[in-house]
Amino acid sequence: MLAASSLGVYGVIIAGWASNSKYPFFSALRAAAQMVSYEVSIGFVLITVVLATAASILATAGLGLIAFVPLIGLAFGEAGLVTLFTLISVHALVLLTAATVVFELAAARERAGRPGQAPQHMLRTVLQAVQNGILHPVPLPIIAGLLFVILVNAAMAYIAIQGSDPVVDSYRTGSR
Repeated sequence: MLAASSLGVYGVIIAGWASNSKYPFFSALRAAAQMVSYEVSIGFVLITVVLATAASILATAGLGLIAFVPLIGLAFGEAGLVTLFTLISVHALVLLTAATVVFELAAARERAGRPGQAPQHMLRTVLQAVQNGILHPVPLPIIAGLLFVILVNAAMAYIAIQGSDPVVDSYRTGSR
């Protein structure tokens, strides 16, 4: 459900880009950012409902917190968890990086408005803001995790193309 609703973001961005004008494209990016923020909040609401239900069931049964992990796996399934956490990671990466870039540009504008400050070239300011947005303690682990998942999937696809492998066959059939 969350994955299908996320596809609308691409349509909005492509529609803004297809207009071949910068102002509709900026409006489309703004609308896409709103859609993404709403999707993330809806995902957290769904997880909260599942956790609240699980907590009441576990409190009734007298089980500890360790039972949450398998219960969430039962509620969403393994593929659903992977999809959900990947979407949350990518959205967090994009939103945090974009917010950091915006704040860095605002700080640079404020510094440029002070008397006695030498003006800095705009391209240098933007590149520095992008660098600070990417080399931040929060996006780096997300990027590393996504790269790891991509590399593992590429390795599994390569092994599957080369021939039959029991590990890849067990993942493909779902019987581990």
